[in-house]
Amino acid sequence: MIELRPVEIPNAAFNFCKYIISLLLWVSLIIHSKILVWICFAILVLSALLKVKRAPLVWFYTQTLNRLFPSPAIILDENAVRFTHIVGAVIAVDALVFIYIFNPLIGWVTIGVLAVLKTSGAFGLCGAMKLYGCLNDPNGQCCRVGKGIKKCQRS
Repeated sequence: MIELRPVEIPNAAFNFCKYIISLLLWVSLIIHSKILVWICFAILVLSALLKVKRAPLVWFYTQTLNRLFPSPAIILDENAVRFTHIVGAVIAVDALVFIYIFNPLIGWVTIGVLAVLKTSGAFGLCGAMKLYGCLNDPNGQCCRVGKGIKKCQRS
């Protein structure tokens, strides 16, 4: 099990990050903008590398709007959020590979799936964070997907 690493950030900054990524993905899907997908990919990679407290959108909000309109802090598991950023970045780069190399339709469908996943995550139903928690459950009491992955890891 990976240790819990609590980090405190302004709640509004975390929400800002989630909503902006979701919005960018939906706009990129509607207007078929590859540059917006690249921007989302870059933000997700930087967020994973820099971790949530220094993630680009969280940092931007904290340094600007949060100074004018302070928001209460939220405590998050830094590792779980990092995992979700990595999952989002992997899906985004897969979509870009399909858009540029294989089949653009599959790429845009993948962006649509990512937009739905990020939007559900923005409203509190984050599948990647649930999977992370499931994979790190010391009691082994988690969903079938997590149990299946754990079995593969032991093999």
